[in-house]
Amino acid sequence: MSHRSIVLAALLLCGCYEYLPPPAAARAPDLTGKRVQVILTDVGSALLASEIGPLGEAVGGTLVEDSQESLVVAVVSVRNRNGFETGWNGERVAVPRTYVAHLEERRFSKRRTFFASMAFIGGLVIAQRAFGGLGGANAPGGSPGGTGSPR
Repeated sequence: MSHRSIVLAALLLCGCYEYLPPPAAARAPDLTGKRVQVILTDVGSALLASEIGPLGEAVGGTLVEDSQESLVVAVVSVRNRNGFETGWNGERVAVPRTYVAHLEERRFSKRRTFFASMAFIGGLVIAQRAFGGLGGANAPGGSPGGTGSPR
């Protein structure tokens, strides 16, 4: 495997994302259809407990509808106040705007991807040096066991 293909594989395997506030603009950006994370207020967490579970802190998923009254999210995960995440299958949850502390958009992170890729490549280099080279036979004749091995 060439060095270029290793670097390309590392970049593809180590793609990282982060949640950030939507970019400030003259008007609010339309996030409908994009991955978002809705951070709940304490009151919102308590009042939505029957829908999302106890101690829910953030609801993550695809924003399906954005109205003045609520945000409707096709939920992929719910993070509780202990930091644990529960996976969901796209069930829709309407979060009233009064329950929203803030809204974050999921975006590709060049910085995190770079560092994760470098760690991955470093691990590959260490493993390659620890296990001795590119692999293959180590016996004369090019086949494992040498030329006189029984079949």
